[in-house]
Amino acid sequence: MRLIPLGLAIALGLLCPNAFGQTTPPAPAGSAVATPDNAMLLTIFLKHDQSRPLAELNAQLAKQGFYKAFPPPGTEVVSWDVAMGIGQIIVLRFPASRLREVNRVLEDTAWGPYRTEFYPTYDYKAVGLAEHDKAH
Repeated sequence: MRLIPLGLAIALGLLCPNAFGQTTPPAPAGSAVATPDNAMLLTIFLKHDQSRPLAELNAQLAKQGFYKAFPPPGTEVVSWDVAMGIGQIIVLRFPASRLREVNRVLEDTAWGPYRTEFYPTYDYKAVGLAEHDKAH
């Protein structure tokens, strides 16, 4: 029998709660509220298709209902920036139980004009600044 390293087991438990026999049904979409003990940050890269003109991309986004559906109600937009040559970089805060809902909105409305990348994120600003202050 092979043992799963603790970090991998924790990640699997967060990403695939049923992997460890959890049978609690998920909360209805849009019903969970972010609290300090359940919130997560997600950085989303929406990399635009540079082979197509911007007007065409925007028309497809409108047709697919991107701005109507995204961000889903109840998610907090921490930042929403454009990085030239990449596309949009969005940081959302929401309850971890709503991860699937956020993903589905992007699959249904952003795919085509954008290639998506997702990165679980945490706020390091206070720690980084404290380390900077200690170094001086």
